This record gives sequence, C-alpha cells and structure tokens, in this order.
Amino acid sequence: MANRALLLNTSVLTSNPFALARDADKPGNSYAEVAEADYAIPVPWFFCFKADDIQLVTVEFDEDEDEDEEAIEVGLPCTTVAKAIDNMAQALPHFEAIAGDQALGRAYWQTAMDALTALPLPYLTINPLEIMFMGDPLEYADEMAQAFAGDAAAIAQIKNLAGYTDGIAPYQPELAAGGGAPGMDNARLANAVALHGGFHNSM
Repeated sequence: MANRALLLNTSVLTSNPFALARDADKPGNSYAEVAEADYAIPVPWFFCFKADDIQLVTVEFDEDEDEDEEAIEVGLPCTTVAKAIDNMAQALPHFEAIAGDQALGRAYWQTAMDALTALPLPYLTINPLEIMFMGDPLEYADEMAQAFAGDAAAIAQIKNLAGYTDGIAPYQPELAAGGGAPGMDNARLANAVALHGGFHNSM
C-alpha cells in the first residue's frame, strides 16, 4: 500500500532506505519491515530515537516527468536496537501523559517494549518517505526533527505527526492491533492506532 511509514530492523547502521534495498543481496546485509502505519508515524517510533540519531539521506525524485530528476537531503533517524530499548524505557511517563490514563499508557508502552526486545537484528530506522512526499518533504523533515528534540514542543509535534487527538481516550492496545470492529468510535480507534505502533510481532 502506498503512503505508508515503515519501521525497519536492519543488520547495518543506516537511515538510507535506498542503500538498504541496494545492498540487500550482499552477504551480511539484511533488513525487515517490523512495523508499519498508513498516513502517519506512530507515537512509539519517535521514542526509539534521539535528535543526534538523525542522518542526512539524499532522495532523488521526478517533480515533473518532462524534466530531469531533482535531489534533496532529508534527515532520517537510525540507532541500535539496544539504544532504542533504553530510550523507550525512559518514555513511560510520556505514554501515560499522552494516553491520559496511567494504566492505559503503561499498556501501550509495554507493547512497544515487548516488540523492541523481540527484534532479531541490531539496528533500527524509520522510512517515512511515502508520507513525506505526500506534501512538502523538507517541511515534513523539519517537523520530524522537531519531534526528536526531547522538549515539550517535541511531544506536541509527535502527536501531530502521529495523528493523535488530545482529550479522546484510546481503546486498549489489543483493539488497535486488531484494526477495530464495527461500531467502534473512529476517533478513539485512531488514537489507539497512533499509540500502538503497528508492530507486526504484537498483532
């Protein structure tokens, strides 16, 4: 499906999805899509990384089919899974605050912790390019950088990029993982999906 964001577990430390695809057949190089989301980057992904994990990636694209390709640089994060787990371990208060309920926030945080500790490869990165290029990619990259800043404004930007709406209680994580059911409140389900993270090993 187009317009997805992907969380990638990789054997090499890079935030460059083009390099990962190019070198996938080389010995020792592999990666796996371990979580995905449509039209947004889920809340838990942001808490895996810090601002100094961002690396510049050159992206070539055709803005006009009649013209030559253009290239821009955008910042994308990558880190070790071990550091991502440490970062997530410190993020519990943020989950509780965002969920608006201590027990519910802890449940979503634990889902993320369990998913990260089960990853088989040593590194982690986000590929948000499909979503990024739905609008102005440089503006989106700036918003992502703000979300990794670690301050109060970062939390607001995380919720913005995840599509999380304040004041609406999310459903339990297991309901988000199942994709919802008829009769469920769409706003509550959207918040649940934003907090869940779309981890494949928690579906």
